Amino acid sequence: MSMSTFKRLGASDSIARSALARSAPSCLFAALLICGSSLSATPVSGRLILNGTSLVGVSLTTTDFGYSGSGLPSDATFGSFLVGPGSTGTFASYIGDNGAVRSFERPGGGGAPGNDVPLGVPTSYANFIQIPSPSPDIEFILTQLVPGTDSSADCAAPAAAGQSCTPPIPGGSPFELSNVSDGVGGFNTYAQFSVVVEAINLSTGELSIGVGTFTTDFSNTTYQQLLATVLAGGTVTSGEAGDFQVNFGVATPEPPSGAFVAGGLLVFVWAIRRKFIAFRQGH
Repeated sequence: MSMSTFKRLGASDSIARSALARSAPSCLFAALLICGSSLSATPVSGRLILNGTSLVGVSLTTTDFGYSGSGLPSDATFGSFLVGPGSTGTFASYIGDNGAVRSFERPGGGGAPGNDVPLGVPTSYANFIQIPSPSPDIEFILTQLVPGTDSSADCAAPAAAGQSCTPPIPGGSPFELSNVSDGVGGFNTYAQFSVVVEAINLSTGELSIGVGTFTTDFSNTTYQQLLATVLAGGTVTSGEAGDFQVNFGVATPEPPSGAFVAGGLLVFVWAIRRKFIAFRQGH
């Protein structure tokens, strides 16, 4: 209620000022409540499952999610996928939608500028995952390619079921390889690597951090055979389409918004006004 309203009701100046001063805290509370209600948190959370990534080609320097099946892999491609059943939280409504995942290479690979992803250090590889349908309201940034944790001791050993290996490539490798029995005397190879992904809600600016794992299988082969091909400068391709699974946790705090700044100004103005009113009443 304004000073003029109090005066129209016949109140004296001192009574009007006193009443206005008493009403300030409740007005301030209401203003902050309104401001706060517009800041409802909408973090990106849950499990994102990306099924059926297109043919994957891997060389010594490049991971190509959209490999054509011939020639050298390219770091300039995007592999296609579907958001799979089992996706939860933010991603439940995206199940069945199409998307893409961006290929990358090791630094010094000689590919397209800006497509380098270093191993084991912070990076910012934009548009790593894209889900354009129903709307592009989440941006996914690859922030770290995680080094593989398996020993390299069995990488060159005779093939056997149960073996695991992170290749001893100069500069390190993100891949974790394992040999498994195919049940008929042969082997299949299972390969995976992990990433840290940042998801940004483009509507609210909130950040969520997720850990993702890409997995794929190579049928009727051993990882020793795959490594021999790669180390000789060749390309290996997955026999089956790979899958990504990314789990997102709690969002990081949002940066201060304009509403909070406005709330701070209201507090400041109210404090100054109270001092002014007290000064006037003392005289």
